[in-house]
Amino acid sequence: MGSEMQPEVRSTPVSIVIADDHGLVRQGLRSMLANEGDLEVVGEAEDGREVIELCSRLRPQLVLMDVRMP
Repeated sequence: MGSEMQPEVRSTPVSIVIADDHGLVRQGLRSMLANEGDLEVVGEAEDGREVIELCSRLRPQLVLMDVRMP
């Protein structure tokens, strides 16, 4: 039998900012991601200016963003 690769274990969760102009979408994404122990939503934005400000301040590792928002 070959050796199986073990999943990477992170000591700190991946930080995420959610950016969408629809509050219900942001809420749904946050709810889905809340069950993942290795992910942490650190902020939400409802427009492009807000996401730029949040990313500058919070320095997330990942941004989930609607590409068709103001």
